[in-house]
Amino acid sequence: ADKAEKADQMENQAAKPGALMAIWDAIQVIKEVVDAYEEDGKVKAARVRECVKDLVACLGQLDERALADMAEDVERIRGWESRLAGMENRRLIDSKSLVDACDKLKLSMKRIYMGERSERVKRSE
Repeated sequence: ADKAEKADQMENQAAKPGALMAIWDAIQVIKEVVDAYEEDGKVKAARVRECVKDLVACLGQLDERALADMAEDVERIRGWESRLAGMENRRLIDSKSLVDACDKLKLSMKRIYMGERSERVKRSE
């Protein structure tokens, strides 16, 4: 049990895999909603508001270093959250721009965490 606990602690310090999966899933939900409801490159604010709010909540689970490494992308998503919060439900938003913001965040996550993982592998060899 001690070994498992120690492994969990090390993993949590490294990247909080649960938080990463939650972010990944939240981005996927946004994309699915956009795919399902998009018309002429637009989607109603009400359709994506909660999804973006969930994504921001997931981002809050990341450690400070990860947030700092992805600051620009995280701020872009938080900007979407605040804009959507003040919008009328029927208001149409540019869905491509929201999906692009999500894609940039995913790229940053891959770059940071895949890079980190390969560094840890190199050190352990």
